[in-house]
Amino acid sequence: DTINNLRETIWTLDSKIIRLQDVYHQSKKYIERYLPESIEFDIQIQKEFISKEIHPEVAVNIFRIIQELTQNMLKYSKANKFSVHFVFDGKIKLIVEDNGVGFDYKTVSKGEGLKNIQKRLDKISGKLTYENNSGSKFIIHFN
Repeated sequence: DTINNLRETIWTLDSKIIRLQDVYHQSKKYIERYLPESIEFDIQIQKEFISKEIHPEVAVNIFRIIQELTQNMLKYSKANKFSVHFVFDGKIKLIVEDNGVGFDYKTVSKGEGLKNIQKRLDKISGKLTYENNSGSKFIIHFN
């Protein structure tokens, strides 16, 4: 696991700029490795910005946020559907959702996963919004 974890990050070290499609592909590989077959999975990236270049620090933080949300979904949500969508509406937006039990984001005790997500967002001037509609929907906005 440690070696795999290192490999999942090392692709950012030699580059000054990373394409968003690289983050997409690394995220897809990660999720497919950990997701049980019982969970239906969908990952998409808008073709219009598949080759958009981003700073390596942003790339690593997007990837790590996806890892955290994937692990949280597996631990707590009881979901059988999970999706990750990279969209662009003038800024990069990441939408991660599942059809699990959801939770009240305002009142839930923030565990290490949610705290780490917020720390990563603070580093890259990102913002998170959460919706609970028949599961969890995280919308993450990046500058």
